[in-house]
Amino acid sequence: MWSEWSEGFVAWLKTAGFVVIASSAPDRAAYIRRPPLGRVLPAAALDEIRRAAPSEPVIQLVLSDGLSASAAEIHFPALYAGLRRHLLRLGTLGTPVAVRNGRVAVADPIGAAVGAALLVHVIGERPGLGAADSLGCYLTWRPGPATTDADRKCVSNVRPAGLSPAEAGATIAGVCRRILECGSSGTDLVL
Repeated sequence: MWSEWSEGFVAWLKTAGFVVIASSAPDRAAYIRRPPLGRVLPAAALDEIRRAAPSEPVIQLVLSDGLSASAAEIHFPALYAGLRRHLLRLGTLGTPVAVRNGRVAVADPIGAAVGAALLVHVIGERPGLGAADSLGCYLTWRPGPATTDADRKCVSNVRPAGLSPAEAGATIAGVCRRILECGSSGTDLVL
């Protein structure tokens, strides 16, 4: 929970074309003690995303450290290559965004700011789930201020002992395809 991304990983993200920003949580202690701060972005961060992103991509990819920054750092590079390849088959991708001290809902204003039809948010999951190195991927159709957890689908347990990061891209893209076909990602979407 207290770990942060290494400067080497942040450099890799930037080289891979990610815009790297931070939530409103000024540090890891505030992120842990005041969860709402991890769900909000400063206005300057949203402005930076709008400047860097094409308008109205079909899919917006966001990566957050979540409660397991090490899971994102360890497994995301293996996930990203396949995920990106599979998502490109479904439509245009926005400029990817990485959020430090981010919680699940922090991605909603990013998707809304760029006008994405579908938000794909990969996040380090909380270590208390039986594995400290697991990624989750939350998929949201037309994210915005009114989005709730009931509006998301989740692909979880992305890690070598669960859903292999190298293979998870195809699984995530399959759910994305269904969301795009149905125009819904909520609890009413049957997979």
